[in-house]
Amino acid sequence: MAPQPPPHKDYNSQQAARPRLPHGALPGSAALRWRRSIGSAGMVSGKQLADFGYKAFSGSMMLLTVYGGYLCGVRAYRLLQHRREREAAAAARPES
Repeated sequence: MAPQPPPHKDYNSQQAARPRLPHGALPGSAALRWRRSIGSAGMVSGKQLADFGYKAFSGSMMLLTVYGGYLCGVRAYRLLQHRREREAAAAARPES
């Protein structure tokens, strides 16, 4: 006798077993994660603390990178501006 296929899963019953999401929260959204972290016993686990530290550090490095790019762009613009001014002054000066 051939082996029987596994029984068909009833997806509607699985959907009903899920907990309801807070209003406006999508599965995996930041609002839902925030509510879950608030709903805990109040103690922050080492993993949560490490995750927060990593995200804070990564965010600060991202901001520093953007700010450094801005400063580099401003300096390059000023260098080009001074070069144009020197070339214009040299062209306006009569040759001896």
